[in-house]
Amino acid sequence: MWSGRLAVDESDGVLRSTPAYGLLAPGFTYDDLDDIAGGSAAAAAFLALATSEEMDAAEQKRIRDALVAYCKRDTMAMVEVHRALNGL
Repeated sequence: MWSGRLAVDESDGVLRSTPAYGLLAPGFTYDDLDDIAGGSAAAAAFLALATSEEMDAAEQKRIRDALVAYCKRDTMAMVEVHRALNGL
């Protein structure tokens, strides 16, 4: 069974990497995402899925589900940035 660690520096999400984060999408967070809440963690998880031969099916599903949740949130972050910029 794969025993990699997904938790890495989580300060690199789309909105967190934007200097005007608080102005563009106040209140928008990744905080409720349990396994993957940042771009580095997402990259590490994807790499683990792509390269691990020892990961069991349950762990693969858990990581895939976490990646989907993170990608949905990151996409919504970009939508919020777009909306904020259109409102300027």
